[in-house]
Amino acid sequence: MAGLTLDSDVSRLLVERVVFMLKGLHESEKIAKHGFESTSWRSQLRGFCCALEIIVGHEGTNKILALVHEKTSRNLGESLADELMERAFAQVEQVKLNRSGYLHVVLGQYDKALVEGLTALKQNPTSSRCYAFLIHCYIYLNRLREAQALIEEADLKDIDSGSLHLCSYLLAFLNRDLAGMEKQVAWGMDKPGVEDAMFSLEASTQAFFGRLSAARDFSRRAVNSAEQLGESELAARYQVDVALRAALFGNTIETRPLTESALGLWDDGHIKYRVALALALAGDEANAESLIEDFDTRLAEETVVRYNYLPTLIAQLALCRNDAFKAIEALVPALPYELGDLGKTALYPVLVRGEAFLAAHQGKEAAGEFRKILAHPGITLNGPIGIRGRVGLARAYAVLGDSLKAKMAYQDFLTLWKDADPDIPILTQAKAEYAKLQ
Repeated sequence: MAGLTLDSDVSRLLVERVVFMLKGLHESEKIAKHGFESTSWRSQLRGFCCALEIIVGHEGTNKILALVHEKTSRNLGESLADELMERAFAQVEQVKLNRSGYLHVVLGQYDKALVEGLTALKQNPTSSRCYAFLIHCYIYLNRLREAQALIEEADLKDIDSGSLHLCSYLLAFLNRDLAGMEKQVAWGMDKPGVEDAMFSLEASTQAFFGRLSAARDFSRRAVNSAEQLGESELAARYQVDVALRAALFGNTIETRPLTESALGLWDDGHIKYRVALALALAGDEANAESLIEDFDTRLAEETVVRYNYLPTLIAQLALCRNDAFKAIEALVPALPYELGDLGKTALYPVLVRGEAFLAAHQGKEAAGEFRKILAHPGITLNGPIGIRGRVGLARAYAVLGDSLKAKMAYQDFLTLWKDADPDIPILTQAKAEYAKLQ
């Protein structure tokens, strides 16, 4: 089988088999809400894909999946084919369809990703996947009008997918359009592979405004929705989101049980990084260090691990030991890649560096780091790092002795959290710090 060719009978049979399984997935998802399971089709598809990798290699697998996508598009339409391929082969398809563009995003090279996205859409003018990727590129670059124009262009072409509605939600958030966000969440209800993502986005938005009780509820719904589809990895991601929010907002006691729950669902290297980061931010050095040591050798060779994950963790652990200068030094390798986005990790090196400068009483340098976070709303989106950036900036101005700017920065945060749950540690701390400036 090593010499398998695309015009062989075996190749055609493989394509037919995967197309048949995709149709089975589609039919099972349509009736999933009535109690039928779609998870077996997902498991079969992913197992089949792994077998293909072993038999024909990565390149051969990509060629076969390209033919599968083409045939599924003819049978079910481009948009539905995109969605089915995304849900069945999420990581494979993301890399296969736009590998270089995706890598640019991971490395924080959004201008280069935009060029790749424009090329991809030109070559595939009816692909919802290409539209969504390009829209994300414009969002990363804070070019929201162009992102919105693409949403409208896709709509005029009757191109629709869950990914495009998720993009619409993010644009609504950045424009503080409450009705627009609610519209997208309502659209996603009872749609397998979309509902969980919408719940997760809404959880992040609620947390962004300090409504943590509501955020926890939406996160639970996101986890449950993902688990019902057999998506344990996604469920773990949603759970670790809750852990990171708890750590960043000062609910450190809650962090460890949340991370244990996430690892109980899925424990690959990227989940472990975010779990370790949450633990380190919560001051749980021992458990964070044990996870760092557990990164497997293959993962440790990845650029994002060597130049983003590990420097950030080492620096945060140094801060736990009150060694601000070691933390600053540890983050030097992350400088070229700190904007890179892989699993909501963008700008965390910047946050930790800002906190290290604060600990070293270098207010000017700290302010520069926190301003960098706030200058990239298209990257931070509704994540908790945007909140820590606001509070960090206020603290940096206070260290500088600039009480006017410090007051304004605290007011910006307190206005944003005017309807927040009252017992969140970061809120009570900020109120006390602000009162001292009066």
